[in-house]
Amino acid sequence: MTRSIIAVLCFVVLLLGNISSAPGQVIEDDAALAIYFDDFYFLEARLAQGQQLGGLVAFGIEDLGQGSFEVCFQGIAQPIAGYEVQPGDVFDTTYVTSNMPLAMNDNSVNNTIVKLAIGESLFFGYWDDAHWFDYDANPAGPDPEDGYGWAEILRTASGLELVGSATAESRGIIVGTLIQAPSIPGDVNQDGAVDLLDVAPFVALLANNGFQLEADINGDGAVDLLDVGPFVDLLSA
Repeated sequence: MTRSIIAVLCFVVLLLGNISSAPGQVIEDDAALAIYFDDFYFLEARLAQGQQLGGLVAFGIEDLGQGSFEVCFQGIAQPIAGYEVQPGDVFDTTYVTSNMPLAMNDNSVNNTIVKLAIGESLFFGYWDDAHWFDYDANPAGPDPEDGYGWAEILRTASGLELVGSATAESRGIIVGTLIQAPSIPGDVNQDGAVDLLDVAPFVALLANNGFQLEADINGDGAVDLLDVGPFVDLLSA
């Protein structure tokens, strides 16, 4: 597809589109861990886009004894998935689509058993498909509205303790830190590729004077017409 056709497509979507987008942030100590019935823990965290604590990012961790813990989902209204991650992992769209979760509420994976010795931590990564609100128009899958977070859960002699956590809104996160995952210039829909699927969200940012790091192609701190040429170049590459 030529650069001129892509540029025309951008401006057609600009005239027709009405999609909004917003920059994300990292929320420290976002998760909570509570215990019920002496052997069942409930892990919850904030939804993406500023929802309140105790939303649909919710997982159960049952103490089976002798260092075995069974992980299951608790949120049911939209897709969530939990992963065993490691400090330094880039937990983002690519990770979610390339690794098997410990639990996911689409019934494909649930009730995985993990082993923890006393003094050992489980770094638990949680993904929330926050934008999935319509079964037909928005099928389940990563997109720029999602939340990605991690929680360090330590096994002590008396049970499980939450050591620390963080949630990144609208982009992935580096596990064990408050640092958002690196962005890919032009990958506005954050699916790991720069292609025509990025045109509509890019144009929506232009139309709404929004900002997203992936759309600031020329790196001047704004998403404006100066980014159109570089964006088209990326699509044409």
